[in-house]
Amino acid sequence: MPGNKEGKCIVLWRKFALTGLGVLCPEIMTTTAVGQWVRARKCVQAFNSVKLEQELAKRRTSQPEEATEKSSVDKKEVWTMEMAFFADMGGFRLRTTDQDSFPVDATQLYYLVERGYVKLPIYKPRLIDDKNKVDVLLRTIIICQISWFLIGVIGRWVQRLFVTTAELTTVSFILCSAVTTGFWWHKPADVVMAEIIDVDVDTTTIFDDAGIAPHKRDDWRMTPLDFVGREEWWWSRGPISGVGRSRISNFNIYRRIAKAFKKLDKAMNGVRNNSPDRDKDLTVPLRVLLPVYLVGFFYCSCRTYIMIADIIELRSLPPSAYESVKWEKFWPHLG
Repeated sequence: MPGNKEGKCIVLWRKFALTGLGVLCPEIMTTTAVGQWVRARKCVQAFNSVKLEQELAKRRTSQPEEATEKSSVDKKEVWTMEMAFFADMGGFRLRTTDQDSFPVDATQLYYLVERGYVKLPIYKPRLIDDKNKVDVLLRTIIICQISWFLIGVIGRWVQRLFVTTAELTTVSFILCSAVTTGFWWHKPADVVMAEIIDVDVDTTTIFDDAGIAPHKRDDWRMTPLDFVGREEWWWSRGPISGVGRSRISNFNIYRRIAKAFKKLDKAMNGVRNNSPDRDKDLTVPLRVLLPVYLVGFFYCSCRTYIMIADIIELRSLPPSAYESVKWEKFWPHLG
């Protein structure tokens, strides 16, 4: 979801960059979709947990007239996958008495609801569908189109017709796109406006209840609620493990290697940490960064070679590459 001060050019450029990433590395988009689905699923389970059921029971007790109307309250207040995706997209913005509105994700929203700062957002799925620019019909049509292409490639293989590498490359994109579409089926697309959640407390009260020290309350990068759900990868802490340093220091040759790594570590400081305020907890050590760069370079090189091979192969194709699948061989009555 775009920020309040982001214009159309920035949004268009972001879409263009994501499209290029999807063409060059479709697997990255697929793994991203899987990760977002897992996070949304955990959010749904958390909001529908026992603690929130108790909160809803209190609300039904205080408002019995709403609870007796065909159990409509239960249906309205069930947290769905659409709401979880909408929250993680930045669809909800929190506005306190001392801060302008800022986005909160599903984990931060659950933290606020669990501690009673805000009530569970009663947000109808139909309102999210109204914000969504891609409906079920459009996604179904896309799946039918790519499925028909996949059936055509299988038909060519069965009838011993030549299948070009460009078609095989397209099949790989289809498989990744099908998985991505499945995991993003409930995710709203191209949402622009967020929903504002007003609370009658200030951020100081939230910090006090969370036990945040006064000198750390201004040490946030994205929003004041960065301390909620902050999970760094344990293996990415520290440039070199303590055991490795003790063993390296025992040998002279390894001391030189350690010094070389320290120099390289300082030289790549800007690459290892590209956060706006150079947050130390977000610094990626070389033992993680170098393998990722090597694997990424090898992967991108292979992808580039495949694309070049797809174009070069078009210079000389066998006659069967220009033949169409004869579907009447599969269903004689069609002929």
